[in-house]
Amino acid sequence: MALDYDHDVSLLMRESSRASINRFYGEKNQRHSLLLDKVMQGRSRASSSRLIRLPAEILSPIVDLLSDDKPTLASLALVNSDCRQLARCCQFAEVHFDYSLRIHQLIAKLANEPSPQLSQPSIAACIRKITFASRPRYVKEIHRQLYESIYGDEKESVTRERRDVLRKEGNTHYTLLRAVAVQAISDLPNLETLILRDGFSLDRECIQRITRCVAHHIVLDGTPIDESWSLRPPLTPPTWPIRSLSLNIQLAFAKVREHHQGGNSVTHPLTNFFSTLFQLCSPTLESLTWSYMEFTRNYSTPVSIGSIITLFPRLRHLQLAWIKLDEIAISSFFASPLKSLDLTGEIVASAGTLCCESFRDLESLVIPDLPREASACKGIADFMTYRKGIHRLYINEHDEAFGNSAHLDRYILPALDSPDWSNLRSLSLAWGMSTVGQLPNIQYKAQVPAGALEIIGRILSLEQLSLCSGRRSGRQHQWAVDHDELCYHFSRLKGLKRLVLVRDTYLTPGDEINFEQYYELRLISAKEMIDANKRPELDENDKTQIEDTDEEDDPQKYIWERAHRNRMLEQAEKYAAILPKLEWMFCGQRPMSFTKVYEGITQRRIAVPLTRGRDECWKDLESSFRKWVSYS
Repeated sequence: MALDYDHDVSLLMRESSRASINRFYGEKNQRHSLLLDKVMQGRSRASSSRLIRLPAEILSPIVDLLSDDKPTLASLALVNSDCRQLARCCQFAEVHFDYSLRIHQLIAKLANEPSPQLSQPSIAACIRKITFASRPRYVKEIHRQLYESIYGDEKESVTRERRDVLRKEGNTHYTLLRAVAVQAISDLPNLETLILRDGFSLDRECIQRITRCVAHHIVLDGTPIDESWSLRPPLTPPTWPIRSLSLNIQLAFAKVREHHQGGNSVTHPLTNFFSTLFQLCSPTLESLTWSYMEFTRNYSTPVSIGSIITLFPRLRHLQLAWIKLDEIAISSFFASPLKSLDLTGEIVASAGTLCCESFRDLESLVIPDLPREASACKGIADFMTYRKGIHRLYINEHDEAFGNSAHLDRYILPALDSPDWSNLRSLSLAWGMSTVGQLPNIQYKAQVPAGALEIIGRILSLEQLSLCSGRRSGRQHQWAVDHDELCYHFSRLKGLKRLVLVRDTYLTPGDEINFEQYYELRLISAKEMIDANKRPELDENDKTQIEDTDEEDDPQKYIWERAHRNRMLEQAEKYAAILPKLEWMFCGQRPMSFTKVYEGITQRRIAVPLTRGRDECWKDLESSFRKWVSYS
């Protein structure tokens, strides 16, 4: 049996990491229960308890405080029918269909729950968010024989025919379970958010059910589809009134190959699907995140959403990544009343210069990789000069930007050099290799130009600031940061609450050559011994964690980590002394907050580490500086 990569449950056994949790500041990934009156499905409360008789708006946050206390919630559910539903509001507010045996049982229960009109209040009424993403360990457990036949020690003894039988059985099991699950999902009365992240291709029935669920927030992430269906009745309802859509789907590979073999190189294979999809939801859509990575030779064919302009009267947030759109699609999106725009440099370059007459309500502009073309970057700078009402600006050079392809200092910083940026609250800038100088020993030392620091230091409205220089990935770090210089230039930013320095590195006393490998070598000198003992109160319970588990018994690594931590805390306190509103800082791969201590009649703020060890926190930082939050 030939492998079908879009319909193979064994591929779900591979480990991957998609979760992103903002652990340190900003929006928390915290469940919030539905109100009790809503999940009672029209029934009156039976309990006479004074607690249960409280208004639902008061009860809900009380129960949310118990969200991590599973034994207490289980006990609450046993008191009476009202308490059972109150506990369920918290227990089932968010459900992760992770393919575990527990989820198999929950899906069966949801599918067999009788009609709400004929029964007691249901679990289904309590669910407000579902994430459909199988966890590899549970897929392995459920399909143990298939896993052993592919990855086990005795895999060589399993015949191809036997493996094919096991794979077919696993695929059938998965397909049937998903069919029952999406049927149950389509009947959930209070569902708000639906996230599908499995790599197993969606069939016609799944699309039919998904477009009929009541959720207003939909995420289709990394999921193929079997066909480029026309999303019209009877397959779908006449409209799909969703408010937000995050879209990252592919056509099943077999269908892409069939499309190419048919000789159709003018029309993109998913044009029919995308055009009818947006016709369904364009009247109500407020937020769209759309990425589409084309892996076939047909990449030159742009994605279309139709032959005429599609209106998006409510669209406020638009994020486009790794997708080539035709002119009609770009015109449709850019004509919307956008407040947040997130575009890759390639899209900016292909779309031409951003029109200065458009985007009058724009609050947030994100360009994660500046175009290499000077004309496109000049167009961005010109656009910025007409959009001084922007609150959030996030612009990165690509890592290898150098010479004629480095445009951050050439165009973007001069556009920021104006007293008119009094509305800018959040700024994130990253330089590529344009600021890197090569030293005699083939080391590369990056910097943030003094002129750029001077310009940034004059934007007094800033509340959060992130800076980066050099390559943004890899083990080598080029930005040997000068904290004294930063303090000098940023001393006037009295409203700054968050300061982030990314990919910074440091010189080790006695070895000022190997700063690129600062985090790798972790060299110990007499200075490290002294610095490691400066804050003994932090080490009473041995809370410092080293990065590599195979070095846990190496006392020198503990000494280095403590010395580095203490140095970063000391640097953070220097910033806190001149920036009265600073709440959070990240440097040296250490997230830190501040607390006040009193010394007689005076007080000062000391830095507090927020993690046991170093953490690059890149998902948290991306979310905090890139995610749009309306200031209006």
